[in-house]
Amino acid sequence: MKLVASWPSVNWTGVSFLQFLERTLYTTNTMSAEVIHQIEEALDDDEKEMLLFLCRDVAVDVTACNVRDLLDSLNERGNLTVMGLAELLYRVRRFDLLKRILKMDKMTVEAYLLRHPHLISDYRVLMTEIGDNLDNSDMSSLIFLMRDYMGRSKTAKNKDKGVRF
Repeated sequence: MKLVASWPSVNWTGVSFLQFLERTLYTTNTMSAEVIHQIEEALDDDEKEMLLFLCRDVAVDVTACNVRDLLDSLNERGNLTVMGLAELLYRVRRFDLLKRILKMDKMTVEAYLLRHPHLISDYRVLMTEIGDNLDNSDMSSLIFLMRDYMGRSKTAKNKDKGVRF
């Protein structure tokens, strides 16, 4: 009886392409000022705020109050690679910018993140996902539960402002 091993089919072109990109583009330690400018201009205020939150652990000693300063600082330190920037755009769910500016798709970034260390800490990613999944009724319930720990005047102010915890 002859045993024949059955191998799963593999798209070797895609694997080779990912390895090529990994060795060339993704390890480059500088981003052009033009790319940083395009991304900063395309993000809305909520996305910029999310980006600043996500990068707090990466840029601990940077007191950047805007995205351009943050990205410039990360770029000067060599922390803003093409894949680092792709991860940031992926985390703020701007897949259109991934495609248009960085010329890559969501699946490429996901494949890279599965095999390589992340720029953004898992804690920050989890906090943004929790924040995105909270709706107004959940927020009201959370404020109600926290009222004994925060004081009534502070919860009233936060409720009026729509502040997230």
